[in-house]
Amino acid sequence: MDISISEESQKRIRRKAKSNLYKSADDVVTNALDLLDLHDAEMARERALISEAKRIMAENAAAGILVPESEVFDEARRKCAEAIHAR
Repeated sequence: MDISISEESQKRIRRKAKSNLYKSADDVVTNALDLLDLHDAEMARERALISEAKRIMAENAAAGILVPESEVFDEARRKCAEAIHAR
């Protein structure tokens, strides 16, 4: 794999690698990618939560039921958590 990294990013990687917090430049990049994976997973959970909340609100609105936003998001969080644990 051929990767181009800007000079500024290279400097940041070298600085991190020299800080003794990481074993090497590769370790810096690996840790950065691990954090990016965590971020992406969190963003996916947030999108699922918002999607579920929208679905619940539409369902309630169609039934003529008004539910406070906090209750809708509480229910959406519960349903998303159940879906994650069911996997």
